[in-house]
Amino acid sequence: MYNFVFIGNVSYFNVPYIEDLLNKNKISFYFKDLQDSSLLAGWVQPGSTFIEKSLYIDDQKVDLIKDKLIKYITN
Repeated sequence: MYNFVFIGNVSYFNVPYIEDLLNKNKISFYFKDLQDSSLLAGWVQPGSTFIEKSLYIDDQKVDLIKDKLIKYITN
């Protein structure tokens, strides 16, 4: 069983690239849609927009992916 940890919020525009990076490195992950969560909790008006998702990854791979994400962001 995996333990997932929150890495950060990711723009929808970067999600496909980050998914590809994580899949290539065989890292288990999932994204949580902030708008859906907020709508269900009653914290946001329907029709408003969020442009981020929360990224959670396998806690055993945190150090590996942080280095790769830094390289992705700085290139």
